[in-house]
Amino acid sequence: MCDCEWQREESKRRVADSEYGLILFATEQHGKGVGQRNHFRIYSEGQRRGLELVVDAYRMLGFNEDYREYGGAAAILEARGIKSLKLLTNSPS
Repeated sequence: MCDCEWQREESKRRVADSEYGLILFATEQHGKGVGQRNHFRIYSEGQRRGLELVVDAYRMLGFNEDYREYGGAAAILEARGIKSLKLLTNSPS
């Protein structure tokens, strides 16, 4: 199981517990935009070296922390007339 599964489930729980909410999920941005093969390499190497944070494995293998593009999500929010939001993320930056 990928750690993102529990994060997705926790997001759904928090949205369900709130007055309103929206979850945008982009399947083509697997592994923070590095693709499935590299995502597997990153997790495998991180576990092999006992790294506590996945971001350390990204950096160790020469990847940036995140390659994802958020323009599509912004367009969806804009089309719905949403001008401000409370963002739920696990990103340290």
